[in-house]
Amino acid sequence: MADFQNKHGGARQGAGGPSGPRLKTATEKVEVRVSTGEKEALKRRAAARKMTVSEYIKVMCLSGKEDCDV
Repeated sequence: MADFQNKHGGARQGAGGPSGPRLKTATEKVEVRVSTGEKEALKRRAAARKMTVSEYIKVMCLSGKEDCDV
């Protein structure tokens, strides 16, 4: 039984992942509520650029003007 546990890891950080240091790239989570139609539009636009919705939103929101008139 102990041999099985040693080969398959346990409930620890990085269990089953590649060895080496863990890079903590994602540090914060932002939630935005959108309608079903808005979500589908985001999916289509992201897919057209071969991006995830998350990547698309970050690029579109962070690469433009600092201020905009709405």
